[in-house]
Amino acid sequence: MIRIEYDEVDKIVEILENGGVVALPTDTVYGLVALYDAENVLDKIYRAKKRMPEKKIPFLAQSPDMINKFLAKEIPENAQKLMQRIDSGGITYILPAKEEILSFAEPNGSIAVRIPNSRLLSAIFEKIGKPLLATSANISGEKIARNVSEVSYIFEGKIDAVVDGNPGASKASTIISFMGNLPEILRAGVEEKEHVRAIVETKTVVYFVCTGNSCRSPLAEAYASRIAPDYCECYSAGISAMNGFPISKNSAQIITELELDSDKFKTKLLTEVDVMRADLILTMEKQQKKIIKEKYGVDYVYTLSEFAKNRGKIKDNGKYEVELKSGGEDIFDPIGRDLAFYYRVFFEIKEYVDAIF
Repeated sequence: MIRIEYDEVDKIVEILENGGVVALPTDTVYGLVALYDAENVLDKIYRAKKRMPEKKIPFLAQSPDMINKFLAKEIPENAQKLMQRIDSGGITYILPAKEEILSFAEPNGSIAVRIPNSRLLSAIFEKIGKPLLATSANISGEKIARNVSEVSYIFEGKIDAVVDGNPGASKASTIISFMGNLPEILRAGVEEKEHVRAIVETKTVVYFVCTGNSCRSPLAEAYASRIAPDYCECYSAGISAMNGFPISKNSAQIITELELDSDKFKTKLLTEVDVMRADLILTMEKQQKKIIKEKYGVDYVYTLSEFAKNRGKIKDNGKYEVELKSGGEDIFDPIGRDLAFYYRVFFEIKEYVDAIF
């Protein structure tokens, strides 16, 4: 891996056009970039990052016009508004892909695109005239490299070059999906949610949280997803969960009776990304609320029962209303109990969820 100075644009372009992968500072964080149509370059990126091929790589584009040739339809009006009003390069747009590039797309047919505002990337685009693949400079699931020394240490022998320079921010981009009826913020990043929502309305994101995410919180997520208004998206997670395991059989049976596919519900550990993405977190117990507030320093965490009993209401565009005058009770963990007990817990959750929408 060679080291290149920031202004050596011709050298960077030569490496990219020869199918190389280059780490360089973007307007958000250090990223790995490559020409999207270079032979075998995807495999090279996946090997370098130790990333599973099922997790697709985003694009960088010079302009909306460069994006359009990849899209199944015109850029949505809401996305256009953000592109016109926010030129920091701090938003990644999730958009529907054309059929011919579905190999780059997620299972739902979407691709991720960012329009950077970096002087270096602008100079590269002027010379190559086509999109780049770009992903954060880190081993998958680990911290992003902050400087050229960290990039060199992580990727020595795995990529072709690293460009010396300073990234524009310490956070990654804010990711917004435009695949549904309303935009949804999938990751809170360098572009603040409040700034985005001052320009376009986005979905309110609610997380239901218990301990293992196998019993109570999946029931809350499933039922809330059935009755929530279109402006709200509901998820669940556990503060001590192990990722990817089936939920309890009794919870799965109740979810199936709600005419939902219980196989889609898998246990998930609550992460910092989830917490920062959420507009409201509703826990099953006071202890879970305490742990989240202390660990992440956020104040939009309530127990489900106290939020409901204090007439809390979930609103549009990331808002909610509640005035705490009294506490609530813990919702008993039904793990190890029979189906009848699970139903008792479910009906308690249902009563509270009915009250907050």
